[in-house]
Amino acid sequence: AQDPKKSDHVDSYKLWANKVERPQPVRLGSDKQQLQQVLFSLDSVDFGLVPTLIKRALAELKLEESKVSNVILERDGSSPQREPIWRVYVMGSRENGFVEFSVTGEKRRSIQ
Repeated sequence: AQDPKKSDHVDSYKLWANKVERPQPVRLGSDKQQLQQVLFSLDSVDFGLVPTLIKRALAELKLEESKVSNVILERDGSSPQREPIWRVYVMGSRENGFVEFSVTGEKRRSIQ
């Protein structure tokens, strides 16, 4: 998240079991020049989709003894529009994988 009062201040937030951890500063280094290429507004993100995306990822991957390890929202560097994407990472007892969704919840791909 970028501080609107200090544009060169970027912090990382983690959500664990409905608790948000204290923000951690992100060291940008040479990435400061590319900051506008990776930032996006959270106003266009429906966080209410997350439980549905988790269920869909678990159903898609069908991993033995599976559980979600991470849900990441980031800007897609491979897309010409560089739109935000969701990645739901799933760990199983024998395999791991992830499912990638558009910001609106459309499945883009799955990797196992």
